[in-house]
Amino acid sequence: MKTIVEGHLGVTLAFAAGAALILALILGLDAAGAGGELTYGIKDWPAVSKSAVGLAALTGAMVDATRWAGTQLWP
Repeated sequence: MKTIVEGHLGVTLAFAAGAALILALILGLDAAGAGGELTYGIKDWPAVSKSAVGLAALTGAMVDATRWAGTQLWP
């Protein structure tokens, strides 16, 4: 049985967690000096991280809201 969070916010959580994981990998590349052009111009990592994870969470919320509306309006 799915919990309430998994049923209603599954895509939001998956998108946010995926974005956080990708940012952790990119930050690791930058720390190791292997980021190259990918990380060359980034000066404020906390701002970039907040923006990327926030955008992923917003996108996931839009998908979840559309899914919820679909189940409510078209059963």
